[in-house]
Amino acid sequence: LIGGTVEGHNNVGGLIGYDDSSEITTSYTELDLVKANMSDAGGFIGDILKTNISESYAKTTVETDGRGGVFTGGNNSSNIENSFACGEVVGRSGIGGFSGRNVATTIRHSYSSVKVTGTTSVGAFIGEFVGNSVNNKVEDSFFDSEVAGVTDVVGSYYSADATQVATLKGISTSQMTTPSTFTDAGWNTEVWYL
Repeated sequence: LIGGTVEGHNNVGGLIGYDDSSEITTSYTELDLVKANMSDAGGFIGDILKTNISESYAKTTVETDGRGGVFTGGNNSSNIENSFACGEVVGRSGIGGFSGRNVATTIRHSYSSVKVTGTTSVGAFIGEFVGNSVNNKVEDSFFDSEVAGVTDVVGSYYSADATQVATLKGISTSQMTTPSTFTDAGWNTEVWYL
């Protein structure tokens, strides 16, 4: 989906508002704006449950009163890999460059280059990280710390801790354009053009 604006109240996404138990691959959005007047806004999907996403991306500006991220607004019991988000996210609480909230979801080999602006629970990659589930983690992923404009990797941990995002790293714009940054972290060059 390319161009235009998507606007609503809750579970507002550039491609899908709410997704339950799906497989999504090689899909993308490049939109002007995704806006939720209440909560859960994502440039790609507003909110996901038991969904697997791979090789997909979102480029847009996201505005929300509640949770939001340029890729997804909220993740629950899902898997995301080999995906990325670029643009800007602006909101009040639970604001992350990649995702607004992460619950029992694994994100792997993904990145964000997103300017992040919010009031509380504001993270460069994820706004709210909830729970100590074995599947609740971010692995070998990156965000552009110069673009993000905020220092916290995750805005708030709720019954969770930083060890779950130990391999999530903020790096410079220069490092973002260095192939070895990603190959050293095990990124697949058959999937990514570096």
